[in-house]
Amino acid sequence: MTDVLHGLTSDYSHGRGFSEVVAIANPAVAVGFTYTVDGHYWQRVASLSFVHTSDANAASRQVLLVQKDASGAVLDASPPAAVQVASKAYTYIYRPNAAAINDTVSLVNVQAINPIFLPPLSTIVVTIGSAQAGDQISAIRFYMEKFDTGPAGPPTSMVAETMVQGTTERLGD
Repeated sequence: MTDVLHGLTSDYSHGRGFSEVVAIANPAVAVGFTYTVDGHYWQRVASLSFVHTSDANAASRQVLLVQKDASGAVLDASPPAAVQVASKAYTYIYRPNAAAINDTVSLVNVQAINPIFLPPLSTIVVTIGSAQAGDQISAIRFYMEKFDTGPAGPPTSMVAETMVQGTTERLGD
């Protein structure tokens, strides 16, 4: 038997996970939105997209994405690469390893997000700095990677595993 390390790591390579597209209802006007990780899985963002439509009031809006733990402490943030001006409908896209792009012709803003593992009750919060009364966020879609961690949390630490068990874990059931 060989001791092996099981658990969640940044380059996830062990265990069972699945992807899911999660649609979020449009928030009220002039505010951002919050996604809360449910209590069944650890999750990380593979992609997030939404449309921010700014009203005609003159202001430079700044969209900020923050990942927080269950206590509300900030784990990471993705600041804007550019501001959004009045009377525009930009599609915002956040994904790991993205090069920041602000395309003023196609009205697309791409940002990098750190693909950290978020434990249950963590949140992803999107806010709009200098939001105006008619600003609206819509078409919110998360492409989440979800990892089953069982009732006692993720299977972490060193565990004894035979070669047959190790092969079965790598190949699946």
